[in-house]
Amino acid sequence: MVVLDDDPTGIQTVHGCLLITQWDEDSVRKGFADAEPFFYILTNTRAMTREEAEQVTREAMEMVVKVNQDYGYRLIIVSRSDSCLRGHFPLETDVMRQCLIAHGYSVYEKTPFCPAFIEAGRVTIDGVHYMRDGERLIPVSETEFARDNVFAYHTSVLRDYILEKGANPDDYIIVNAQGYDELYVCMNRLLRLERGYTGQ
Repeated sequence: MVVLDDDPTGIQTVHGCLLITQWDEDSVRKGFADAEPFFYILTNTRAMTREEAEQVTREAMEMVVKVNQDYGYRLIIVSRSDSCLRGHFPLETDVMRQCLIAHGYSVYEKTPFCPAFIEAGRVTIDGVHYMRDGERLIPVSETEFARDNVFAYHTSVLRDYILEKGANPDDYIIVNAQGYDELYVCMNRLLRLERGYTGQ
């Protein structure tokens, strides 16, 4: 599993895996050679323009695919973005899918969409994304995050958010996540689906 991380704050909650901050061949090979079955690539694309983010995501993906030619792994690619819905969405996940398909990889028909940060109280319930404040659940569209100068949005209903960002919600699996139990259920369902796919 290769995680493309668009911001350096995300890795602070992860331990026991390799983080690389560049995607040259030597660095990516270190990720594949690491003992853990996953690693992070910090792209920092949230701080970039749309055009820069597209270029960086494509470069990182192309290098991952190139290095994997020597390993032959079945790849799981994760876009780790903001649990408060800021970032270059759907641009980055679109680029990831395009790159995999162009190189002959099989991909899910729908992209899982799972904004969640359980420890910080950012949860999705019945397709609506919330920020927990004590006992209150505040729709994220009512928080300061939704008024971001670059990545502003107007709804906490994830289907509507996807539409607002110019994508088709029917192309996504919206994952409800109040806790890790739901995430594990989703993971197991995806793994069962994966067995039905052929290719790399």
